Amino acid sequence: MHKQPWTALGLLILTASLASCSIGSIDPPGGDPDFTLTAQPDALSIAPGQSGTTSVRIARPSRPGGTVNLTLEGSMAGATADTISGVFGAQSSGASSLKLTVGTNVPAGTYPLSVRGTNGAITKTIGVQVKVEKWLLVDADRSANNWAVTADHRPDPNVPASELDVLMKSALDGKGFDVYAVKNADMSNTAAIAGPSADVLKRYSGVVWYTGDQSYQHPIVSDLDNIRAYLDEGGRKMILLSPALVLNLPGAANVFQTTEDQPNDDASLQKHKAFLRDLFGAGGYNGAYARDAYTATPLPGKAQQVGALSITGGQSQRAAFSPQQGELITGLYTAPVQNTRNEVSTGTVVIGRSGLGAHHNASAVFSGISPDVIASANKLDFLRLLLQD
Repeated sequence: MHKQPWTALGLLILTASLASCSIGSIDPPGGDPDFTLTAQPDALSIAPGQSGTTSVRIARPSRPGGTVNLTLEGSMAGATADTISGVFGAQSSGASSLKLTVGTNVPAGTYPLSVRGTNGAITKTIGVQVKVEKWLLVDADRSANNWAVTADHRPDPNVPASELDVLMKSALDGKGFDVYAVKNADMSNTAAIAGPSADVLKRYSGVVWYTGDQSYQHPIVSDLDNIRAYLDEGGRKMILLSPALVLNLPGAANVFQTTEDQPNDDASLQKHKAFLRDLFGAGGYNGAYARDAYTATPLPGKAQQVGALSITGGQSQRAAFSPQQGELITGLYTAPVQNTRNEVSTGTVVIGRSGLGAHHNASAVFSGISPDVIASANKLDFLRLLLQD
């Protein structure tokens, strides 16, 4: 039979078309090795000797190829007491847990780490930030266990802690913290009553310093300098609960004594005024002994979650402020303020400021109310509010 010329041509076209379809339907050998990493959360706060966990999600193409291997990297990554170790869990449903453990000797600070994912020739990294959080509780309330403090400034182990000491420790429950006890002594004995040095303070991410409901002993001038130096470290937080500091200032009974320097101010008063003005945003101050019970009212914001505070009278100590204007200055609570002429106004009894220090990322809060005069059941919630960023 004579072969038709169009039949060979048609067969050639059909074969080419089928070949084209076949090539397009074949996946690359082994699948697609690409991937994307994310961490949730990507920032954790962990105390020395403790652990925290984040989830590393691994997004893959619809037809993945190969296995993504994860490693922890960074100058602080390691397996010693001076570093931060990481253990990855088995990958499941596109994610792997990462347990981070901070070594017991790691100082307070914020440390960047990297999670590296590798699949063949493809490598990708994401950042995870660990804030090593450790607090110092400065016990300066002149209670019984402050008379004979130990050589390393621990409270007298032979004397029970005061109710205020117990309350302050409860506020820090779940956080790593040390206690520094300030000795009870005459205010003229500055060597004995000085608080922790700047070098000691700098070991901690946050400091809670309380003097209780007494008006005799309070932070001295060298303490004010050390607190300033501490906040210059960056990322630090100072919480000072000390109505005594204000009650002992000249003119404290006035409503309100300005924190601006006046012609007759001595060097000590100038330093105290600058401390209140620069660190806490106080434009004026007042100190008083509250004869009657009163209510501290929360200002709009996070203090409203805690609610009003019922404060006992009976000559309890109270400091109040008139805040300066500024977006970095925050008032948390107000209370009635009465001067010697029985004129009543309103003062801010808890005030704070952010953007402090040489790095402009430290913060400070001053409470003019000692927690041991709060009669309402929310006093522990109040203290934990102060600890928040």
